[in-house]
Amino acid sequence: MYFLLIIFWSVIVTDARRRHPTFYANKDLQYYWNETYANVTLDHFSYTNGQQFPLRFLYNLTYWKPGGPIFYYLGNEAPITTFASATGIMWDLAPLFNASIIFAEHRYYGQSYPWGINDTFRSIQNLGYLSSIQALGDFAELIPLVKNFMNCSQDTPVIVFGGSYGGMLAVWFRMKYPTITAGAWAASAPVLLFKNGGPSLGAYFNITSRTFLKSGCNETAIRAAFQAIDNYSTNSSGIATLNQIFKVNTSSPLTTKEDVENFLKPYIREAFESLAELDYPYPANFLAPLPKWPVREACKYLSKDSDSDFDRATHLFNAISVYYGNKTACVRSDKCPDAGFWADLAWSWQECTEIIIEKCALGPPNDFFWSYCNESTVLSMMKENCQKIFNNTGYNTTMLREDGVEK
Repeated sequence: MYFLLIIFWSVIVTDARRRHPTFYANKDLQYYWNETYANVTLDHFSYTNGQQFPLRFLYNLTYWKPGGPIFYYLGNEAPITTFASATGIMWDLAPLFNASIIFAEHRYYGQSYPWGINDTFRSIQNLGYLSSIQALGDFAELIPLVKNFMNCSQDTPVIVFGGSYGGMLAVWFRMKYPTITAGAWAASAPVLLFKNGGPSLGAYFNITSRTFLKSGCNETAIRAAFQAIDNYSTNSSGIATLNQIFKVNTSSPLTTKEDVENFLKPYIREAFESLAELDYPYPANFLAPLPKWPVREACKYLSKDSDSDFDRATHLFNAISVYYGNKTACVRSDKCPDAGFWADLAWSWQECTEIIIEKCALGPPNDFFWSYCNESTVLSMMKENCQKIFNNTGYNTTMLREDGVEK
């Protein structure tokens, strides 16, 4: 009957407690937690390396009563506070089950860096300890320490929660550590989106396109807007117009056709992907402050085609501004990385080693995007991109293991 919460505590723990009042979709429900750190093992699979590092976790004992379960969220590829304020199901269920609530941060994200924020990413020797299997080891190591801290029975049920990548972790945790967890609640967990998993190369973008077309967008208008971007990219005056329309940061303007192809177009595509993933029927502030049914809002600008490329590109900008906001933007992430730079770098490492999700926009009839890879080129394209990202760390493409999750 019990669901999940694990009060992530360590016997050796620095208790720097701070309250973080946060509001979610329900404005009348206040989410708050205390924050602290626990020392966990750097390498769970070595008998010669006993190094530890501080892992951040959040806890709330408001609803907990002796005999109640531990609800335990397994952190994703971002600061754990992001998920504490966006996982309403745990807060809704906790008072019903007298549960404690724990949100554990994933190593190498947020504030859980083994060697500090700079040195952690300096070399492959340090980056090599970043993997899902090591993170699962962190989560497992904390459970008995938490139970001791709570002075509760070692039989107290632990139920793990997770969404997206965190949902994958919840599934894998239940599989790998079945004796220490009573169940798992995995939401939007793409556990089959890997080699031999079943989904086709273009499935993700097919669903993304269908989401927009069912929400009021016109495919002709979208594809004409994409073509307008290509038309403008052929000469310097057109590229200047794109800088103007998309409010590109003047410190890192687009200057060449390659810039448009490598930075602006992926920036646009990412907005479409994110809006489809976050198409909730209520206002939310997860990855960005969004209205309810944000895809429907974006489609208001792409419901019909226009007569000029300027209008088409402008309407496209207005549509993606539902996600990014109508503001000056750093389209060239290589020149002006935002506050999420380190999280992006950590996730890039995982994508370049073990989390190998092969997906491509294939163009019509699969989707309304432009085709940029296929079955024969997707892996080589990923390897080339990974080599560019980690070129100064000692990385080489043999570290990208296509069947890493499968094994």
